[in-house]
Amino acid sequence: MRYLVTILTIWLASLLAVGDTVEPVPAGMVAIDMRHGLPESRVRALRVLPDGRVAVATAGYLSIFDGIGFVNEPIDVEKGITLTSHGRNRQLFYDCNGILWLKTPLWRKASATLYSGTGKLHAFDRKSGKDITYKAKDLLGKGEISDFFVDAKGCVWVIDADKNICAVANGTRQKIANIGSVADELPSAIHEEAGKMYLCYDNGNVCVVNLHSGLFEYMSRASLPKMRSQLINGKARWLSGKLWLPFQRHNRNDSSWMASLDTVGREWNVSRFDGLIYDFYIDGKDSVVYSLPGLDDNVFCVDQDRRGGTWIGTGNSGLRHIAPEGIRLITIYKDSYPYPNNGYFPDEKAKSAADRYASVGLNCSAVDSVSGYVYLATRKGLMVVDGKGKLLAILNDNVGLPNNNVQGVIVNSGSSGNKKVCGEVWFTTTTGLSRLRHLPGDTMEVINLGLLDGLDLNGKEFSSQSIAVDSLGFIVAGFPGGWCKLNPDAADRMDHVVYKYPSGKEDIENVDDMTDGIPASVFWICVATAVVAILFSVYVIYRRKKTGRSVNPAPEGNVGVTMMADEASEGQSGETGKDHLCDTLVGRLRETSRQDAAGTASSDMEFVARVNKIIESHLDDETLSVVSLSSMMAMDRTNLYRKMQSVMGESPSAYIKNMRLSVAARLLKETDLSMSDIALRTGFSSAKYFSASFKEKFGMLPATYRKN
Repeated sequence: MRYLVTILTIWLASLLAVGDTVEPVPAGMVAIDMRHGLPESRVRALRVLPDGRVAVATAGYLSIFDGIGFVNEPIDVEKGITLTSHGRNRQLFYDCNGILWLKTPLWRKASATLYSGTGKLHAFDRKSGKDITYKAKDLLGKGEISDFFVDAKGCVWVIDADKNICAVANGTRQKIANIGSVADELPSAIHEEAGKMYLCYDNGNVCVVNLHSGLFEYMSRASLPKMRSQLINGKARWLSGKLWLPFQRHNRNDSSWMASLDTVGREWNVSRFDGLIYDFYIDGKDSVVYSLPGLDDNVFCVDQDRRGGTWIGTGNSGLRHIAPEGIRLITIYKDSYPYPNNGYFPDEKAKSAADRYASVGLNCSAVDSVSGYVYLATRKGLMVVDGKGKLLAILNDNVGLPNNNVQGVIVNSGSSGNKKVCGEVWFTTTTGLSRLRHLPGDTMEVINLGLLDGLDLNGKEFSSQSIAVDSLGFIVAGFPGGWCKLNPDAADRMDHVVYKYPSGKEDIENVDDMTDGIPASVFWICVATAVVAILFSVYVIYRRKKTGRSVNPAPEGNVGVTMMADEASEGQSGETGKDHLCDTLVGRLRETSRQDAAGTASSDMEFVARVNKIIESHLDDETLSVVSLSSMMAMDRTNLYRKMQSVMGESPSAYIKNMRLSVAARLLKETDLSMSDIALRTGFSSAKYFSASFKEKFGMLPATYRKN
């Protein structure tokens, strides 16, 4: 009994101890991560854009999130503008010209333990997210750039090689002051407020420059402990006349200090925190918020939007968004969808339009009784047909849809007195809810509602034909196991990204017919091209047989290498000739892989080309693995695995091994290299391991394969 009482006492004490430390997740928090298209889970910088979208910088990508999905652009370090200042963690800026600027560190190993480096600066178009560094470089004026900043108002500032701080506008630099006399080092952060520039240094100094006169007004130092300090991630925040700066002891993460400067009374307030503060914001009570309850990961970066919501970039878990109370537009119910399905055709006009433009892949259709427009929900997008039967647009990912498979569409016809007016068009893709409006000149605008508005179906898809308008004018859409409701009037009161069609690039005025959503002219051109290609292939095979050439069939499971046996140079001998032949085989393997990927999207082709190039250059490196490949691709290991599985149909390790064995099979057939040499050239650690792997793939030993 005594032992039982002791155990119960310990158990109750542990419950009391643990109970106080468990904090609930904030209401309205949404997790946005790799499941939604974020290419990497480690978010290093973020910035809320004026139109409500969010720009996110990870280790290898610049991504823009519009509430439903991501647009991802790889960061090419080699194309960045060199900054001679000391490289820091990633910082993301947005200027008044609509350009996104990203500062990244470029570390190089200086010794066995120390790293040193400079920074790189990249520019991206805010609408498309595309890298425009080569164009934007001219906007920064002539001359070397030591460091680069954008203030809270969107004005661009650079520090040149002579330590002049300059305002940049229209490609010219206006010198404001020389800061070389203030300190030997450059400031780590700046803030402009009321005609004054606050230069913030790692050692705790803040120097104030009058932007009108170019004179230094005063310098003040935070009362930090005696230590070698640094400003964390170049962060500086401003609220109600106070400048907030986080500091840490150099190369130590066990503690940090938050210093706030009252710029009116020129007084400092310094507080110490256990652990490192990566980023923070200040609430209305002058409290520092740097961690969140229920979040088991570091708050690596944070920003707030116009709605009062908070965006958090975590160290390893993607994005989090906390919406303020009452801001979510969409309510989700877990009972069955309460309305009958739409059906395919509301009338003969819709059926006629579907037969002409979308004979295959139609999910449902709708007709506007006022305008006579027909809307076809297809697997390739929403087709808009005018009252005369002319196809005006195919709305798909060209207007930001998260998925081209449009499941349902309705026309919400309202009324003004006794006169009916043309209402809005609402439609669902498999994963999203969108609104379409017509503007003058056959222009259309689309907004897409998604996670930020409360739409998170936990992996479920919207059901085909399941969308309706209830008696109160609310939009109702169904999915397996539930349905959701939206007040369309509330969407007008919120800031949303608006996409317009046409955008200047899309033009389908001359579309005369469609075959499964594809213009007939394009379809027949593709058919003619395929016929010509087949005839040419038959001719080549005939010529080869006639001249006595033979084709060696590729081994089963090969990644696609086919090569004429007599294409290798006859009489080729010696190590130089064999090296050349091996390089030739690798080059042709690359070309074949490109052809295999020709049917995919251009981004997938670029991805395949990058992977092949890296594997080719390290084919003889036995240490090449998934980890090293993901590092060289600047991708998260999990994301690389998923991408290669979807694009190439194989895991990274299997793809690397198959490429090694494919080249080895050719070397066996077309050279007299020994097993050890072939194993060495194709990255196998030993001839024994090479033989075992070869037999596992092709069903025979390398020596048997060479004889046969």
